[in-house]
Order: sequence, then structure tokens, then C-alpha cells
Amino acid sequence: MAGWGIGSYHGGWKTLFRPSLEAFQKFSQFLWVTDGDTSILEGLQDQVKVLIPRDLWHIPHPLQFALGKDRQHVARKSPEWLHIMSRIDDICAIRTGIDDEAVIQTVVATKRERLTALIAYGREHGCRAAATYLENAQADLFTALTHRLAGTTQGRVERRMRTINLGANVGQWSTAGALNMLKVRLAYYYNDFDGATRRYWESCG
Repeated sequence: MAGWGIGSYHGGWKTLFRPSLEAFQKFSQFLWVTDGDTSILEGLQDQVKVLIPRDLWHIPHPLQFALGKDRQHVARKSPEWLHIMSRIDDICAIRTGIDDEAVIQTVVATKRERLTALIAYGREHGCRAAATYLENAQADLFTALTHRLAGTTQGRVERRMRTINLGANVGQWSTAGALNMLKVRLAYYYNDFDGATRRYWESCG
């Protein structure tokens, strides 16, 4: 997204965010959904409070590659492989609209117990890389839910970016057109923007 907005960029996160830090500090906090890479925080220089939830799509997907490193102990589609992948899919499935604090605490506690058991299962069956990956990911799995934040960790932007990238890389979309498409979708997802409704009211004067 930054590449589309400002072109080819190699100045580092600090240089990129320096002009925006003052504006960022006007917000009490940011919900920054990540695939696990937190290097972007270097650009914020500890001047902005950031809550980091893992994008839950990015837990089971890379886990397959971690299991690939453990292939001498667990073959793809073996009972052990299927057990691990089915359990992590269940753990990462979060229902939206939960607002009762007691329910939230129970859901998170239950899922953390299942994750701990899954890590132990992985180690018992020689899946060291997979178990280590899950251990490193567990701290930020349910941040959005425990803080009762409206943001999502289900990767809607990630999936939309794949479609837009396909249009730009394979189709005939221009960079400006792809960026405009992304802006509209983000406004719809996170700012309650409804283009049809807005056009209707503008036409009414």
C-alpha cells in the first residue's frame, strides 16, 4: 500500500513515518494488525501506543510451512498433520459481535488452553518448528478480542489486496486505479462508507 501511494521506497520506517508522527500522536492508540512482522514499529519510535493483534489468517497459513520443516517427523496430510491443522483452525475461529466481558474471558481462556495443548502435542510428535512458531505467535493472538476493539483480525484487507494485486499485475489496472479501488474498500470496511448512499444524498442536494 505504501509503495502504491508514494512509489518505490527504500528509506526505512523511521523516515517514512517522521512527517506523520505528530498527527499519529493525536490518537489515543492504534490497532495494528500484523502478519507477525513488527519491524514497522521502529518507525513509530515508541511515541504512539500500538496494540498488535496477529492477523488470524496468518496463523494457520504459515504453520503449514513450519510443519514442512518438520517433515521428517510428520508427513503432509498424515494424522498428526491433520490434527494440528484442524486444531489451529478451530482456535483461530473468532465469532464477531461478542461484547459480554465474561463471555470474552471464557472464550479466550478456552482457546489459550487448547493452544497450549496443541503446542505440547506438536513437541510430543517431533514438530519442533511448528511448536516454536505457535509459541512465538500466542502472545498477540486475541488482542482485539480482549480489548473489545472493533477492528478485525480476519484478514479482509489481506484478501482484498490479493485481488487488487492480481488486477494490477495480470490485468490492465493502472497503479492509480488500483490505489483508488483499495481506498474505497478500506473506507467501506472501517469507516462505514457506503458509496451508493452517499451518491443518493448528494443527488438530493
